[in-house]
Amino acid sequence: MQKKISLRKIALKYSPRTAVSLSREARFKLLTIHVRWFRLQIMNSKRDAIEMIEKLPEDSSTCDIMAELYFKSKIEKGRMDIREGRVLTQEEVEKKMSVWAKSIGQK
Repeated sequence: MQKKISLRKIALKYSPRTAVSLSREARFKLLTIHVRWFRLQIMNSKRDAIEMIEKLPEDSSTCDIMAELYFKSKIEKGRMDIREGRVLTQEEVEKKMSVWAKSIGQK
């Protein structure tokens, strides 16, 4: 009996970039899983956006709605970066900031 693995776990474990070492059939299955997973994400995103808009005050402008959607998308991108391990330690950030500060003439 095969264990059912969630689409999300597979999609997060293998990105199309890391799938180069897989066989052609495995890459095709992975691509299919990615497409299905992203379709689900789009449907969830649309539902979430509608719910968010409905929670805004009645006198909200289009700019208010766009700002909320932009903010939400940035939060979601950050969460995805964390899930995929694209994070920096405090020391790494401080080092990058000091290099940047020196490049613009600050101490």
